[in-house]
Amino acid sequence: MEHAPYETIELYIRNLMTPADRKAFETQVAADPDLAGEVAFYEALLLHRDKSLAAEWKAKGEKMLAGDTPPLKAATVNRFRIQWAAAASLILMLTATGIWYTQFYNPYGSVVTQYMEPYRYSGDLGVQIPGTEDRDWQRALALYRERSYEQAAILANGLENSRQYADDARLLGGVILIEQKHPEKALQKLRDVRSPVLRQKAQFYSALAFLQDKKPEKARAILTEIAKDGSSHYQDEAREILQKIE
Repeated sequence: MEHAPYETIELYIRNLMTPADRKAFETQVAADPDLAGEVAFYEALLLHRDKSLAAEWKAKGEKMLAGDTPPLKAATVNRFRIQWAAAASLILMLTATGIWYTQFYNPYGSVVTQYMEPYRYSGDLGVQIPGTEDRDWQRALALYRERSYEQAAILANGLENSRQYADDARLLGGVILIEQKHPEKALQKLRDVRSPVLRQKAQFYSALAFLQDKKPEKARAILTEIAKDGSSHYQDEAREILQKIE
């Protein structure tokens, strides 16, 4: 589980973890009262917009408060209650001001997290005497793998006019911008990927960027096209995502 804490919690709440990850996370929650409180907090926020889970949370909360769950330390119970009260107050405030959906909540965030795959270069780096562009590209890939996104992006941007690496650099730049939660800028990069070999990847990442930007209609159009393309490596993923965002 290498996601940011709130992303991990959302994957857990929406039952999108693998069984092994779910078990490991539950063990972590059981041993960490602060994390348990965070789970309760984010679950309250998500459930404000996700009615399908509301009944489950209500039953869980009633059992906890009625003492039907295994005994918890007093401090843990207090944290649950404090976090729940804070979440409820925040929900009321956001609803009243009308800014919840536009600024604070992305209903497609967990889908993007689940299907966002790391960039993988499939070209040939086996040059005996690498030139400047070859060295810059190898360094960009190394920095990306190290999650040094800003430095990797600088090198990738400098290769967008390269004859050999232009489309790869644009694709990498787009992926980095999605990782950094800048979907609009990512889409600008991905639109310029022209190579037929890389276009499939660029389309799939573009769909994820549209979801990250809360534009499901545009994402749906791309995913529908991919789902119909028998030659696409992303056909199955596209079909799964279409089902999840309906």
